[in-house]
Amino acid sequence: MIGEQWGSWEPMFKHRRVRLVCVLLLGWTMLTAVERWAEQKPWPAAMVNGLLWSCVVAGTWWFAEVTQGRASGTVRSSETPE
Repeated sequence: MIGEQWGSWEPMFKHRRVRLVCVLLLGWTMLTAVERWAEQKPWPAAMVNGLLWSCVVAGTWWFAEVTQGRASGTVRSSETPE
């Protein structure tokens, strides 16, 4: 729906850096909210802890993409018509 209105978002998300920054920012937002409301921490501590955990999540995401990147690139190159 949104992609049809504003154009396709697919070209933007084909870049690893864009996906990694999106994971980092969304993770920071969500994990800060969890630290704030579920753990009852004050905002400064919740933001620092949320950033720490979102860096762990984004680092894991990056590692998974890097280690699986060669296999998916090989599959894509074999699927393209000659």
